[in-house]
Amino acid sequence: MRVNVWCVDGACLIEGLCPVEDPKWTAGSPVRRHRVAFVRHGAYLRRVNGVESFGDSTSVLVVKPGDEMAVAHPLGCGDQLVLLDLSEELADPLRTGVFAVDDEIDLAQRQIVTAARRGIDELELNERIGMLLERLPNAGLAPTGAVTAAHRRLTSHAAQLLAAVGYTVGLGEIAGLLDCSPHHLSRTFRRVTGQTLTEYRNRARVREVLGELQDGADNLRELAARYGFADQAHMIRVVRRHAGGSPGTLKKILRA
Repeated sequence: MRVNVWCVDGACLIEGLCPVEDPKWTAGSPVRRHRVAFVRHGAYLRRVNGVESFGDSTSVLVVKPGDEMAVAHPLGCGDQLVLLDLSEELADPLRTGVFAVDDEIDLAQRQIVTAARRGIDELELNERIGMLLERLPNAGLAPTGAVTAAHRRLTSHAAQLLAAVGYTVGLGEIAGLLDCSPHHLSRTFRRVTGQTLTEYRNRARVREVLGELQDGADNLRELAARYGFADQAHMIRVVRRHAGGSPGTLKKILRA
């Protein structure tokens, strides 16, 4: 993994690109540190203590030392991650598991990376990390007792399909590929994730666009086509709704 690392008292902020190409599962191994893992771009599968989930920019994973973890990359290489390795003290208030990432938290973790790239002192970086940790949600996604394993798998497969095709397919096509009715897929996805497929798709593709802008992309028309928006104007409206500003404004905020 190619990384940038910034360490302060009690925490390390890690920006990494994972080049793994093998779609198969890695061998399970124990987690060695308290870690919070955001996905900045791309997607992967993760299995923690036997529970499998699909990881993309709409969720964050929190693990602790001793957790058993394996990963797989069915969509190929290039996943970009933002990791926080934490001391026992900083990690103590956090619950472990998979949690939804709302639009404000997503933008905040991206801004921390931008600030670190630009160069900020340890005090400010430490405070920013602390405020981000305080904003992490307390309710996990798809608790084991709330939904069946089959429903969790269906939801995970639907999210993978959307990511694989650049968020360009509709509900009927996804349901057909998964051999279920659109109504069943829509209802199940909403029950497991707490959001509709439309809401999920918009959040996920807006965050892919933000990642592209942060890394230097300038052609908005190409980005709109790549991520399944009707046109550039449609993308601008959706980005503004979820991220609170136009792509041009956010590009200035997020670029180092």
